[in-house]
Formats: sequence, C-alpha cells, structure tokens
Amino acid sequence: IRSSILVALKERLAHPAIEKVRTLADKRIAHAREYLLELPRGFYLSEPVMPSELWGVMERLYNELQSFIPKTDEAEIRLVSLEEMIQEMIKRVTEAIEISFSEVANGKARSEIIVLFLALLHLFKESAVEIKQEGLFAEITISRSQE
Repeated sequence: IRSSILVALKERLAHPAIEKVRTLADKRIAHAREYLLELPRGFYLSEPVMPSELWGVMERLYNELQSFIPKTDEAEIRLVSLEEMIQEMIKRVTEAIEISFSEVANGKARSEIIVLFLALLHLFKESAVEIKQEGLFAEITISRSQE
C-alpha cells in the first residue's frame, strides 16, 4: 500500500535528509525484511494502524523528520521607506558640498542600498541633485543642484 500522505509529505520536505532516506530505501539496506524484498517498492507499515490513528502517526513522523532539517535563525525584516531614504540623501548632500554614493551607502544592508539608489534617482529626476560618474562602474559623486 503506497501512502499518498507520505508522498505528499516527502514532496513538501524537499531536503537532503529525504534524499538520503530515498537512497537507503533504493539500496534495500540491511534492516529490510527479506519477505519485503519481493514486493513492489512502497510504504509498508511495521505494525497495524487504524485509519483513525493515521493522522497522529503521520504527525509523529513529520515531527521526527523535522529533526533532520537544520534550524535557521529568523532575521528581523526591516521595511525601508523610499521617503526616509530621500530625506537621508537630502540631509547628507546638504551637509557636504560633494559626497560619494559609497560614503552614503556605507554600513547599510543591501535592501537599504537599493532603496537609497532609487532615492538618488528620484532626486536626480526632480533636479534636486547632480550626479557625476566618470566611467562604467566608477564611483558616483553626488552634489547639490545649482538651480
């Protein structure tokens, strides 16, 4: 009897541990019962389980498989506001005559740098700042607009 619940669980838990179990099952490892070797591959219960108990058994199996999945630290996600970055860019440009983008972006997370660059483009479009870049991938220099 092939358990469709286990198949769905295996698909949902696409993880190297599942692949290891599949590899071991394909090799017909030593602990396999000899009488099962002649049967088609599938999921066979070692002891009888009533249909009413099946959900609890599958839940215990799922919890056991969770121990194979490495725990990851959940990082705090900080939403970055374009308006905040526009204000920061205006403040930094007014404090200095000329500033490089790398100085403004120094120490910021990747998501913040992206929004900061969008803020720079917005200010350039509004003619609030002037931008100079000598070449491809060269430093971006920002200064106040002369207007």
